Amino acid sequence: MVKLYCADSFNAHGAFHDRRVRLRRHPHPRGKGKKDGSLHEVKPIDLLAGLLRELQRRNDLDTARVDDVVMGVVSPVGEQGSVLPKIAALKAGWDWQAAGVQINRFCASGLEAVNLAAMKVAAAGKTSSSPAAWRA
Repeated sequence: MVKLYCADSFNAHGAFHDRRVRLRRHPHPRGKGKKDGSLHEVKPIDLLAGLLRELQRRNDLDTARVDDVVMGVVSPVGEQGSVLPKIAALKAGWDWQAAGVQINRFCASGLEAVNLAAMKVAAAGKTSSSPAAWRA
């Protein structure tokens, strides 16, 4: 089980409230990446939109609370170009305000996406303007 802390888990003073979103692993379709593979006719956006719909359904997720959809995408070209996580979230019927970001780190794309999402959650509610020129 993965526990994600939402940005609204912190009050105005930066104190943490124990408000978690618990997400369970969801099995997704798998196939070989070749011309006659079992998923060769399925578009990447359809795979992801189905996964996002199921994630929302299983967790009774209010998508208006989602700040970002982070996904690892290897070689984002053709049908998986553009910003696949954002477009798939829209296709899945998620709130239009949820942003999307994709990361290409080749074989480590998925791991890097998890790391980025964890960093974003850990930094939620914390800001720093110390390097800003106007503060000098």
